[in-house]
Amino acid sequence: MLVSRNCPHRMPKVCYFGLPPKHFYGAALDKWNQTREEIAVMKIIVIAVFAGLVFADLSLAKIGETKNQLIVRYGKPLSESDEEVVFSKAGYDIIAILFNEKCGCITFDKTENAPNNRAPLAGGEIKALLSANGAKWKMTDKSELDTIIFFNEDDELIATYSADTCTLTIAAIAQVAEVAKNDKIPYDRLSSENVTVEAKSVAGGASTRNDFKTDYGSHDKTKQQAKDIEVTVHPIFKNKEDLTIMFYFVLRSKETKSESFAPSEPIIFKDGGGKTSFRGSATSTDTKYAALGVREKTGETICGWLVRVVRGNKIVGVEGSNERFKNMAGDPKSFPE
Repeated sequence: MLVSRNCPHRMPKVCYFGLPPKHFYGAALDKWNQTREEIAVMKIIVIAVFAGLVFADLSLAKIGETKNQLIVRYGKPLSESDEEVVFSKAGYDIIAILFNEKCGCITFDKTENAPNNRAPLAGGEIKALLSANGAKWKMTDKSELDTIIFFNEDDELIATYSADTCTLTIAAIAQVAEVAKNDKIPYDRLSSENVTVEAKSVAGGASTRNDFKTDYGSHDKTKQQAKDIEVTVHPIFKNKEDLTIMFYFVLRSKETKSESFAPSEPIIFKDGGGKTSFRGSATSTDTKYAALGVREKTGETICGWLVRVVRGNKIVGVEGSNERFKNMAGDPKSFPE
């Protein structure tokens, strides 16, 4: 998570700047790369006379500080880990995200009357916090999601202010790019970058062993199940970038009926498409003592499979044993990897 359990209103890491990765990294970083020369110079109309006094301590915070430096500045953390430190000072919640033991991202928001009731930041507050981390900031137009995106002149930092969450986030662009690289973009079935995926069961079966069985209904059975799935990927257009084939068998618990995902070792296809296969297995038991009225089922069974094809950080092909699993393959948030 981006922030501590002490701040339940925070967003998960995948929503780093108040925007989903597909919107933020696509709209913000692409616009910075392509049209930064045309970005209007930031103009903040509201600059309160007392801003320098109220935010004197807060505005000294800089990207690149260590955890100890942050603690000296803000005092005892509300919570801390190797990746984040959460503070509260002067009516603000402050969350610092650490990369290689240094602050690579920091967020500010202001609480009002109650911990989960956040107040908007005034123009003077935003300017003071931005200026502490760099000069000559520039601002994009306000997005449709009510989020303003800022860049500093040296192209080393990025910042966003969300009118929806009343949160200002400042981060090193290098860290944003690293997060963007690791976050997979959901499958878009209309994308020209897509590949076609064919998958079918080519072998498999199940066998049952009776460890004991009585005439009055008691038994102890062990069931072993195996399945081989062949996957073929056809690129629609030539693209020399590697494709990663990620395959998961879906297992269902005999005890709880819940589903889990068993990943296979990823396969890399060079220069486009190819063909490969994946094998999965599962074991379950069924024990019954008729005289005692006791029956116990343990283990798992294979109830399906899904495959996703990834190029870079984008899902470009999906398939599944049914429509539900196929849809899950296209959504990187549907299950943890």
